[in-house]
Amino acid sequence: MEWIRLSDKLPTIENQGVKVLLYRIMNEDQKLLSTTIHETAMVKHCNPDETWWMPLPEPPCVGNNVDASVDLSINYDGVLATGVCDNDLHNTQVEADGRCHHCESDKMI
Repeated sequence: MEWIRLSDKLPTIENQGVKVLLYRIMNEDQKLLSTTIHETAMVKHCNPDETWWMPLPEPPCVGNNVDASVDLSINYDGVLATGVCDNDLHNTQVEADGRCHHCESDKMI
């Protein structure tokens, strides 16, 4: 799989599924957050000139069954996912408690 520049093509839920792997250019303080698993519907809020994406790989399998013991989530220092904060409508990181990484609002869209 190769990275696809967001300005070249926007992922869709129909073609890529509910989540995609994202790489975003981040400042030095947020560099650990540059690679995340992101809600496909929220990718449109990312900067298209500083964002690349690719479909998630298939989950690991044991025989014919998905290995449920493998955790595919990305968690950096309590940050579980990305989303859009309803309070400021900014693309943000969602903390383990479900609050916005920047303003601590609990209203995510």
